Amino acid sequence: IVPKNDWRALDENEIEVLSSNTKNSTKDKCVSLIKIPDDVLFPLLQSDFTLCKQKSDYLSLLRTTDISLIERRLKDYLGSILISDEKFHANGISVTEPNLLPTTAFNYVTNEWVGLHVDNWDRATTIEARKASRNRICVNISAQNRYLLFINLTYGQLCNVTNISYESLEAFRSSPTDLAREFMRQNPDYPVIKVEVRPGEAYIAPTENIIHDGYNPCTDNLDLTLTYMGYFLSPAIPKRDIVFS
Repeated sequence: IVPKNDWRALDENEIEVLSSNTKNSTKDKCVSLIKIPDDVLFPLLQSDFTLCKQKSDYLSLLRTTDISLIERRLKDYLGSILISDEKFHANGISVTEPNLLPTTAFNYVTNEWVGLHVDNWDRATTIEARKASRNRICVNISAQNRYLLFINLTYGQLCNVTNISYESLEAFRSSPTDLAREFMRQNPDYPVIKVEVRPGEAYIAPTENIIHDGYNPCTDNLDLTLTYMGYFLSPAIPKRDIVFS
């Protein structure tokens, strides 16, 4: 399931509803943007990686390029916004080919595009466990802007508002994306929020607890991201470049 392609800008009241006025909000339900310092990512953003047109170009370049220094610099920087070192994990660089669907999540097991979904890396099976799951930081290392899509409901709220039987809800505990899809089928006009993430920026989001996906409308270059899982602080999101669908 993907958003309708009829984006519009939010009005001031909508932005106020979605925005947090606190410096660090609750990690299980807050989406944030941060700017990665230039000295951390500059070598990568100025490299030929951002000019790759096909995944094979990227893989060929990766074999001859040492990015370990950049990864170490980024890990050191992320240490400043970590709540805890527990279960901190580098997922590595993700690459999505251009000229495909604008949503970016792909299941390499089923060989299918995923669409809007809820992550399940921590295998949480209860509402409380999902609230306690790690959040995700995803750095845009592409040459172009990309976007984060999300629906402003937590997993617990989805359980409460989706019209399903208790038996079905129990079955969805191990497959949160199935619950997300049932909610979207029942509420096809519920708004999806799109936040611009510029090169060198990153979003921090509780992707185990909200419906979301990456979004790349660019058809020229690869969509490149560097992702980490952990318990991160969530600084307040800048009040710009947020639209509804």
